[in-house]
Amino acid sequence: MTNNNRKKLLILIIILSCILFISYGVTYAKYASNSIWNYYLESKGFYFTSKSLENRNINNDWDGSRIYFDIRNSLNSYVATEYDINYEVTCTIKGEVDGTCRINGSEDEVYKGTLSSYEGCVNLKDDVDVSSYNKETCNNAGYSYRVKESVANNYFEVVSNDGSELNNITVEVIVKSTKPYTRTLKNEFILSRSLDETGSLNLIYNEYDQYSRVVISNTYSEDKCVRLSFDSSKIRIDNDTSVLSYGTDENGYINYATLKLKVKSTTDYLFYRVDNNIEYLEEDFEMVETECQDS
Repeated sequence: MTNNNRKKLLILIIILSCILFISYGVTYAKYASNSIWNYYLESKGFYFTSKSLENRNINNDWDGSRIYFDIRNSLNSYVATEYDINYEVTCTIKGEVDGTCRINGSEDEVYKGTLSSYEGCVNLKDDVDVSSYNKETCNNAGYSYRVKESVANNYFEVVSNDGSELNNITVEVIVKSTKPYTRTLKNEFILSRSLDETGSLNLIYNEYDQYSRVVISNTYSEDKCVRLSFDSSKIRIDNDTSVLSYGTDENGYINYATLKLKVKSTTDYLFYRVDNNIEYLEEDFEMVETECQDS
C-alpha cells in the first residue's frame, strides 16, 4: 500500500469515527459522565435520593389537594450521609395552564431546606423499639448506634389564578442539592380529576439511561386484567415481573404478558431496550382488557 493510499485510508477512518461519535458517543458520554459523578459522590459518603421521584407519578383521582414527595440523605435504610445537605426545590406547571405551583405552603415556586444528619440506635432485627436508646444503652443492648436515615416530606399545591377548576395538568418537580455537593433529582406528576364514573385504564411509558418503565393505572372500582403486547426484538420485560400468563416469540423472549391491576391503583413494570439509542413511545405497546381468571 502506497503512502498516498494510507493517508486516504486514515482520513476515511477518522471521518467514520466522527460519524459514529456524533450518532452514539454523545448519549454514552452523558451517561458515563453522570455515572462517574454519582460514583464520586457515593465515594464521599454523599447520598441524595427520593423514592417519590424515581418514576413519573400519575394520579387519576386528584381532588386538588397537596401532593407529597420525599427527599432522603440515604442509599437505603442503613447507609446514610454523615453531614447536613442543603437543597432547593422548584415546581413548575408545564404547558399553557393559568395556575401557580407552590411549595410547602409558601407563596413561591421555590423552597430551600436542609437534610440534617443525626445519629441514633438502629435495630436490624426490628424486634424492639430502640428509638429512645442513648448510645451507651444501645451498645450495651447489642444494637448499633450510628447515622440514621433522614427524610424530608415536602409537598406542592397547584392553585388556579382565575378561580377555575384545574384538570389534566403536569407538574415538574426539580430537587437540587446545593451544599456540600450538587446533584439534581427531577420527575413529573400527572394530575387529573376523575370525570368518568365507570373508570379507565391508562398507560404511560418512561425511558431512562439503561432501562424503561411502563406505568399502568386502573381507576375502576374493581380489579382489572390487561394483556400488554410489545415487540420483543426491540424491548424486553424484566424477568422478575409478576404476570398471570405470557407468550413468547420464536427466540423464547416474552412478547405479551397478562397483568392484574388492583382497584384504583397505579403499577409500574420494568423493561430493557435492546438498543438504548432508539427511543420508543406509548404507541409501541398494545394494551387490551381481558377477563380475570381465578388463580
